[in-house]
Amino acid sequence: MGDPTLASVLSEMGYFTAIVGKWHMGSPPYTPLKYGFQTSYGYFDGQIDPYTHEYKTATELTEARSWHRNDEYLDESGRHVTDLLTEEAIRVIETEREEPFFLYVTHHVPHFPLDEPEEWMSVYDDRPLMHPSRKLFAASVTHLDHGIGKIIKAI
Repeated sequence: MGDPTLASVLSEMGYFTAIVGKWHMGSPPYTPLKYGFQTSYGYFDGQIDPYTHEYKTATELTEARSWHRNDEYLDESGRHVTDLLTEEAIRVIETEREEPFFLYVTHHVPHFPLDEPEEWMSVYDDRPLMHPSRKLFAASVTHLDHGIGKIIKAI
């Protein structure tokens, strides 16, 4: 569709191309699979709830559903988006293949809305004067950093 993308050019050069995370370039039918990605996992729209993975509002043009794998909607509610995206990125990296690969990882955090598990919030319990919104932001970045560390280790 339209102009070439990095994914479409790399795909033509023999790379396996994957996107994990936020697409935010259009909802169906304008999905990553139409722009050179051979596999896609994550969400089409921004501002999804970290646990339900639903978009903030449904409109005439978009649904609240956004979480998908290869253009098929999924329900993986209950698990935090950071963990799901990290696990999928590692799965792509660890899959054996002959060709080189291009993996585009676009994590949700620290994008609004934020909601972090106690595991990451408690990291900042020793800072009682820290404003609650800063604590939430710091916890989300710490959670993200942990996930990126796991992805780098997989490489």
